[in-house]
Amino acid sequence: MLGLTAQCEIRPCRRKRAMKAVVYTRYGPPDVLRWTDVETPVPKDNEVLVKVHAVSLNASDWEVLRGKPLYSRIGGPFRPRHHILGSDIAGRVESAGRRVTLFRPGEDVFADILSQMGGFAEYACVPESVLARMPVGMTYEQAAALPQAGAIALQGIRDKGQVRAQCRLAKVDHATRESARRLTSLIVAGPSCRVPWSPGLLTR
Repeated sequence: MLGLTAQCEIRPCRRKRAMKAVVYTRYGPPDVLRWTDVETPVPKDNEVLVKVHAVSLNASDWEVLRGKPLYSRIGGPFRPRHHILGSDIAGRVESAGRRVTLFRPGEDVFADILSQMGGFAEYACVPESVLARMPVGMTYEQAAALPQAGAIALQGIRDKGQVRAQCRLAKVDHATRESARRLTSLIVAGPSCRVPWSPGLLTR
């Protein structure tokens, strides 16, 4: 799967380094999406090339696909600025730019790339600053579902619900309890566990 930054252009791929991506060039219903070959992006000095193993679908993808409401057209009032959707990804580091120091090829990572999109592709260019290592025991699917949905859950659990370490959870099924336990452990882990929350989704 392919990722986009402002410098990563989408064009038909005639080179060996090709990959598949879901591309769209105009706003509209799902019919405007097409599955095609594009060039694999090359990471800049501060970027990491991630082989995408899982990507989540969010309301933001639906809005930017249709161009509705109007705020979803920021940066592209008439045509999409970015041609590949997908903002919450999880995968494995394929390569890294020269100035990248925190991640190495082979590491499992996840990120919120809402600002540039590009997750509906085989590879994605991701700034080092928004990447986080996947917690041990977490699957790619779980990690990809965390950033935007996790930010909203964080509002409810920490800010609204005032849940803190050692709080007891009652009257919930095992799956809900386990999900809450994992999320709470990430929240209280502190700087040692960098989670790519979306600042724009958090209330101040």
